[in-house]
Amino acid sequence: MPFHADRQLDYGCQKLYKGGYLFLQSIYYGLGLDRVCRKIRDRHKFQYDLNAILSDLVYTRILEPGSKRASYRAAMDYLEKPSYEEHDVYRALDVLASECDFIQSEAYKNSNFQVDRNDGVLYYDPKIPIRLYTGLSY
Repeated sequence: MPFHADRQLDYGCQKLYKGGYLFLQSIYYGLGLDRVCRKIRDRHKFQYDLNAILSDLVYTRILEPGSKRASYRAAMDYLEKPSYEEHDVYRALDVLASECDFIQSEAYKNSNFQVDRNDGVLYYDPKIPIRLYTGLSY
C-alpha cells in the first residue's frame, strides 16, 4: 500500500481499520468452527453465512463486548467487512442456540489438535456458557 506524505486524505473515506481480530482467526479456524458451521448449514438449509456471523460474534465479544447490534457495527470496521446483513445475525442466534451442545462438543474434540491437555479430570461450571473445561498442561 503506497503512502504519500504530501497528498491530502479524501474526506468521508474510512482510513482506520481494526485488525485485532486477526490473531483470533487462527484459533477459530484451528478449532474447526468453520466446519461445524458448514455441518449446521447443511442440516438447516438456510442462505446466510453462519460461519461469518459466528466468527464476527466471537471476535467482537472478546475484543469489544457489547450487544448483537454493537457487534455487527464493530465488525463493519474490520479489514474484512461482514458478508451478511444485520437481520441475519438475529436469525442465526436461534440456530446457534439450538446447536449449542453440538458446537461445544465439536470445539472440545477439535481442541485436542491445538493444545495438549490432561483430560483425566473434566470440570463442569454451570455459571459459564462454555461448559467443558479440562486441566491444560503446557
